[in-house]
Amino acid sequence: MALELIPNAVLSVVLASSINIKGDAEINAYNAATQQVYVTTADGLALVDIKTPNNIKLQKIIDFTQSPYSFTNKLTSVASQKGLTAVSISAKSKQQPGRVILLGANGKMLSSIEVGPLPDMVTFTPDGKYLLVANEGEPSEPHGKIDPAGSVSIIDISNPSAPSVKTADFSKFDSQSTALAKAGVRIFPGKKPSEDFEPEYIAVSADGKYAMVTLQEANALGHLNIEAASFEKIVPLGFKDWMGLEIDVTGKNNGYFPRKDSPIVGMYMPDAIAGFVGKDGKQYYVMANEGDDRDDFIEGEESIRLAKWKVELDGKKFPNAQKLVSKQWLGRLKTPKINGLNGDTDGDGDIDIIYTYGGRSFSIVDAQGNQVFESGDHVERWMGLAGGLDEKRSSKKGPEPEGVTVGTINDKVYAFIGIERGAGGVMVYEVSNPKTPKFVAYAKKDGDRSPEGLTFISSSDSPNGIGLLVVTNEKSSTLTVYEVK
Repeated sequence: MALELIPNAVLSVVLASSINIKGDAEINAYNAATQQVYVTTADGLALVDIKTPNNIKLQKIIDFTQSPYSFTNKLTSVASQKGLTAVSISAKSKQQPGRVILLGANGKMLSSIEVGPLPDMVTFTPDGKYLLVANEGEPSEPHGKIDPAGSVSIIDISNPSAPSVKTADFSKFDSQSTALAKAGVRIFPGKKPSEDFEPEYIAVSADGKYAMVTLQEANALGHLNIEAASFEKIVPLGFKDWMGLEIDVTGKNNGYFPRKDSPIVGMYMPDAIAGFVGKDGKQYYVMANEGDDRDDFIEGEESIRLAKWKVELDGKKFPNAQKLVSKQWLGRLKTPKINGLNGDTDGDGDIDIIYTYGGRSFSIVDAQGNQVFESGDHVERWMGLAGGLDEKRSSKKGPEPEGVTVGTINDKVYAFIGIERGAGGVMVYEVSNPKTPKFVAYAKKDGDRSPEGLTFISSSDSPNGIGLLVVTNEKSSTLTVYEVK
């Protein structure tokens, strides 16, 4: 069933207040014990008082370069639960081990834990026993000559002052590289899965036994057994056929110029992921299918505009190739040019599949990673209606759904999807029945740009007894609070 383009307004999302925070405010977390929101910035961890949601106030910023922390202010993520707050921090060189700082309710450091290179996201298990850290292991710039292994740190915080760490890596899949690639997992030439996979985001199952980890550039998920500290399998996410769906890849600025006859295939490449239990009592995960390339880490870049690529399209599959590569159609589309990943499926030197980065959508998978819903062109069309795409992003990854969080209101589950580009803002869907979501609301404050961090605060935990959505907007460096009811 297709999603309705206009929200049905069964949910009210109303602006409560907003403040500017210097330093590219990015990820946020709510500490119910102190009624504070913690925000990662380039200057340290900002503490924001939201006891009065319509009058929030910046209290202070913790500088992690100072004693007793004595590390860096390259903060990447923050999470809070049951009075504990965890902050993940990258080393000065992202290829060196990072660190997680564990803070008590009063902000006092309880422990400092060394983890893998570039810890990019941190989250607690529901019972509070473990802290999980996605160590992205991003390559060095500009040519990726140093490429540390990606991993997930599983930190036992039963005693927060003396945590212990286990590491789940991907070395067991090195012998399966050929089979994984054949199944659709993107593995770059000359790389092993243990080196190539870069964990981006983690969602923990409701029972706390498993986690789904997005492997964005690989277009895959890692299914993690938390207690065993081991990945059980890699789940390829497949590809999205855009024929018959509305998409704008023209690269024109400040407008929406869609077509429904573009023979391109999207690689989902999700960023954020969040877990929830559906109306049927089963575990599901919702993903924001942003897309990503490795242009910064590959000599000569990974991607190229189709019209500039000195390669032919397969004449049988694309009899109208000359028209396709015009700027009025697909010519400005960014597509991968790396051998083995470029759509030359039969190895004859021409292109059989035209890939595009990202799904421009959100999707829902079950506990094993099987897709049960995909939003099609809904996000793309809504962004067109809400103001089109700016910064000539349409030919790259479009609106770039990036952040996601979930929350329950009156026994219904809602997914909040942050849209990084275009008109931006947050699109809200009821996902109680994961196979038939409903578009229910859209939230955007004028001036807010690039919603990176989203946190839903339930009415039972919020200061005013009303559900709250907290959004940090990186490019505008704002923290915005909405009442949701």
